[in-house]
Amino acid sequence: MDAAYASGELTKEQYDAAIAESEEILREMCEDISKTDAWCAKVRQLVEDRIAAGEPIKPCKEVLALQTTK
Repeated sequence: MDAAYASGELTKEQYDAAIAESEEILREMCEDISKTDAWCAKVRQLVEDRIAAGEPIKPCKEVLALQTTK
């Protein structure tokens, strides 16, 4: 985010909004670790159920980007 702001890709308002949103996400996810753990387990189960049902699971754009940089 800092690089995007420094390069001019983000305005000051966009940068500040992104920082505020990321702080809120961290607060939500880190405030109650057992709640976050339960949420992650639920998401994992949903994915495992979809895989077991034969539904193809495609990587998100972030995972694809990581794979191409290796």
